[in-house]
Amino acid sequence: MTPAADERVARLYGLPLEEFTPSRNLLAAQLRSEGDRESAAVVKTLRKPTAAAWAANQLIRAEPDLVDALLGAGGELRQAHRQAASGRGAEQLRAAAEAERAAVERLMERAPAILGRVLGAALGESIRNTLHAASSDDEARELVRSGTLTTELRPIGLGPIPGASAALPAPDPARDADVKRREAEREKMTRAAVAAESALRREAEAATRARQRSEEAYLRAREVADAAAEKAKAARERLRDAQRGLAAAQKRRARLERDR
Repeated sequence: MTPAADERVARLYGLPLEEFTPSRNLLAAQLRSEGDRESAAVVKTLRKPTAAAWAANQLIRAEPDLVDALLGAGGELRQAHRQAASGRGAEQLRAAAEAERAAVERLMERAPAILGRVLGAALGESIRNTLHAASSDDEARELVRSGTLTTELRPIGLGPIPGASAALPAPDPARDADVKRREAEREKMTRAAVAAESALRREAEAATRARQRSEEAYLRAREVADAAAEKAKAARERLRDAQRGLAAAQKRRARLERDR
């Protein structure tokens, strides 16, 4: 396809999910009418994204800087894996893996606000896997970069992190319970933040409507006041004319009485 057609196709993936198919069909028809039958045929076959892929696309498109950070961390992780495979840089590999995980989690923290709801476990895991996939596969990397996913992705294993098993601590039920508690608290806070944001958005919309009504009422009142002012002005002019006419009539009557 031409670069212009590619840009029009890319915009499809930023639309609400229910608008994808009719917009895709409309774009195919437009390209056909423009004489680009090859691009039209390609567009017509585009698959509608799954719910998870659509959600990932919206997150990716809303946070380009965080996506760039993720892709950079993913590139460093792949390089660290190559070095570790030759027996060098085990510590760098562990650091790169942690940096990549942190980049994914920064994006995931933004998801509730961008999507307008708290993510369920299955949806969150699908998005998280898709983001991790960008670090292990070139094709996935480009799909994530462009925000044109049609289905969720799964990361391809890059191999074990040297020394990772030795570095893992023994299971600690108390620590695990504390982690779960913190995660539950964070989810609760996120849910509250999303609810507060929605409430404030509704309040702002209501205030906007109230302001519009007030402005309309003011304009109507201004029009009524202007009309009343014009009527008062006309009445004052009529009064002056009547008073001048009365004074003239009185003078004529006085002269007539003198001349008798």
